[in-house]
Amino acid sequence: MKPGRRLSGKTRSVLQALAQQDRFVTAGDLHLLMRQTGHAIGLITVYRALHVLEQHKLVDTVIDGKGRHLHRHCSPSPHQHLICSRCHTTVELPEPSPLVEWTSPVIEDLGFTDIVIRIRVNGLCPGCAA
Repeated sequence: MKPGRRLSGKTRSVLQALAQQDRFVTAGDLHLLMRQTGHAIGLITVYRALHVLEQHKLVDTVIDGKGRHLHRHCSPSPHQHLICSRCHTTVELPEPSPLVEWTSPVIEDLGFTDIVIRIRVNGLCPGCAA
């Protein structure tokens, strides 16, 4: 987050609720969880807060196979995600990964700059595979 910028109370509440999840969740799921735990917050406010948090690089967003946007509070260090296809439990895979190391020079050779590589690996977690 940029120095001197502060998050609103509602945005901090969304970040705290998201930080308690071990998986990617939709804005609707997060809204429902927050309402069930006593937070008086609207769905639009959750969407706006997630947008702000993503701009501050405090939240990662992925699009699942059904086209839904899923959100997760992630560590600030570079990483990729290993996501369970069934329950969406997520594990961060630290960089550098061999795929990132291989693709970066190839992309740079094509003249691209400001490269952002997002790799999402899906599989079944131990709980879902059992």
